[in-house]
Amino acid sequence: MVKVTEKVIIKIRDIDRETSQRLVKVAKEKGYSGRDEMLRDILKKIAYEEFQLETEIRYQAFTKDVVETMQLGMEILAMKMLEPGKNFEEMEKTND
Repeated sequence: MVKVTEKVIIKIRDIDRETSQRLVKVAKEKGYSGRDEMLRDILKKIAYEEFQLETEIRYQAFTKDVVETMQLGMEILAMKMLEPGKNFEEMEKTND
């Protein structure tokens, strides 16, 4: 059974025409039927803390890449630091 919730009207006043037109364009580009559908979706995500700005998502991905690169660098550095000891051990074996 589908739960039916009461709907309310929310009005946003004093939006300049250029912003309004840009919202229509962005909504169409993102596959929404129109500006109102896109704004309803965004408002619902904000209300339930599911909304993330694209810049936030890109920042999280960038941060993850930086951490992974640093970890790889540390692993390579650790391997390189152990190489001289490895060579020393090989020299000892040939001298025996």
